[in-house]
Amino acid sequence: MGERIAQASLIIQTLRDAGYKSTSFAVAELVDNSIEAEAANIAISIQSGEEVVNNTISERIQKIGIFDDGIGMDFDVLSKCLSFGWGTRLNNGTGLGKFGFGLKGASISQARRIEIYSWQKNQTPNFIYLDIDEVKENNLNELPEAISKDIPSNEMHLLKGFKPESGTLIIWSKLDRLNPKRAETLVKHMNGDMCRIFRHFMDDDDTLGKRRNISVSITDPNGDLIENSQVLAANDPTYLLKPNNVPGYENEQTNIINDQVTLKVLDENNNEQEIKFICSIAKPEIQALGGNTPVGRHYGKNNGISFVRHGRELELSYKGFFTQSEARNRWIGLEVQFEPALDRFFNVPNNKQSIRDFRKFEEDELEGLAITASQEKDSFEGRKASMLIELHKIVDRCFKNAESIVKSRGKGNRKKEIAGEEDSTGTRASKKLKEIDINVPTNSEKISATKTPQEKHAELVKLNMESDSNLTLSEATDLAKYQMANLVDIVEKEWPGNTFLDVDYVGAAAVAIVNRKHKFYDIFYDHLMKADDARGYEALKLMLLALTRSEDVMTANGEISEEKFGKLRDTWGKYLKELLPLVQ
Repeated sequence: MGERIAQASLIIQTLRDAGYKSTSFAVAELVDNSIEAEAANIAISIQSGEEVVNNTISERIQKIGIFDDGIGMDFDVLSKCLSFGWGTRLNNGTGLGKFGFGLKGASISQARRIEIYSWQKNQTPNFIYLDIDEVKENNLNELPEAISKDIPSNEMHLLKGFKPESGTLIIWSKLDRLNPKRAETLVKHMNGDMCRIFRHFMDDDDTLGKRRNISVSITDPNGDLIENSQVLAANDPTYLLKPNNVPGYENEQTNIINDQVTLKVLDENNNEQEIKFICSIAKPEIQALGGNTPVGRHYGKNNGISFVRHGRELELSYKGFFTQSEARNRWIGLEVQFEPALDRFFNVPNNKQSIRDFRKFEEDELEGLAITASQEKDSFEGRKASMLIELHKIVDRCFKNAESIVKSRGKGNRKKEIAGEEDSTGTRASKKLKEIDINVPTNSEKISATKTPQEKHAELVKLNMESDSNLTLSEATDLAKYQMANLVDIVEKEWPGNTFLDVDYVGAAAVAIVNRKHKFYDIFYDHLMKADDARGYEALKLMLLALTRSEDVMTANGEISEEKFGKLRDTWGKYLKELLPLVQ
């Protein structure tokens, strides 16, 4: 007989180092199992007690118990459940699990001792355990045999006061790899991470997951409550689910859907699968609260693309599409939903914490994928390449569409102008020009003379709605009344191409139109707009208004044609774009 493939103590140590992002992610693996076991109630108990660390008494987590009222495990299944490489759902293409690693991998990543009680039909629980210290000290290569054993009285509090007809209780102790180590901090992490991972099992909509009652509590070593049990609520990066844990908006949707797309692909078995995309943006009044409010900070922690597999989130990541330095991207939510049959296409690892093979690709990478998709279209690699290309297009389009709307929303200064609280830069500049440019002919004046007051007002309303999606029709109409007397104004819109500054004649004014899609906007214009000191931003706008006024005057007296001015602005924008990398 040959040598054994691996020594248990060494392989366990190696697998411990495979790692989970944090303890809440490891606990999530056990919640997966509870959901698969059809549990209606899942209770997480965190036992906290005093420990001496570096001559200082500190509160530390001593045990973690995870209890559910699911179908439980029979004796045979329980006997094998801690055996590595064994699982009840291996190669299952329809459920949350399928790798046969979750229970074992998650448990040993946090604890050196794992105990499991499971029962069915009100029978005495079956019990098994794994103690890493025992395995190492005794050079063991086999699990202890499962036995029939009642749950000890000092652990009964983990069942929350009742023992259902069937269920499972898992206890982690000898916790040497916790992150974090304090119970209160772990609960905060769960409200962020776990409530996001299982959000579709915590809301009122059962489309992706039937609602489960998932609770968490903190107890002392005697089982007495330190912190009352709380039912976890959905933490939804698209902010469409309710109930949720958004401060002050627990029973409201705070986002609206901006894009919904379904992509159909063939999996490796030639079965049609759907990938669904849901892109949402914060309601204008929510975005107007700002990033430094409790709601804004909540949004800031949920920034990125959320990949959801069979109702369970695997990863929330920027993937190169979201710019971390752009704070307003927090107001965008993008969810990608798919089923386990596409795991190989996305390259889902066994700890179910990431999507390995998708990100924002460079042009040469997209070209390589296109070649593979064309030349190997009937193979797995060809189908995968084709899927990644389409996925890239949809995510990019959804994000850019949402970003343009979020960026177009004003910072509230226009509403202040409507209320008569302050004048805009264009209004202040117009008042000054009326003092210094007496009887100076302009192109805007000639064009204005051909329009009725009603036509001028309608033009301004349309411009306001196009440039600031945060305005209602009523607000845009009221704002237009104040703009009727302007000689110059400045707004933001977006279009492709090199031009950063365009000029149009709207109402009675020459209007400077800033292109939000130009690189100069993100790097300089928008940077100044968000600065605490507004002088730089105001000075830049006045410079652009001065240039616009110069064009208005010079085209009227025939010194330079409108066509030449347009060509000059386009050429200037081109050089501006080319030189910008010098300041990045």
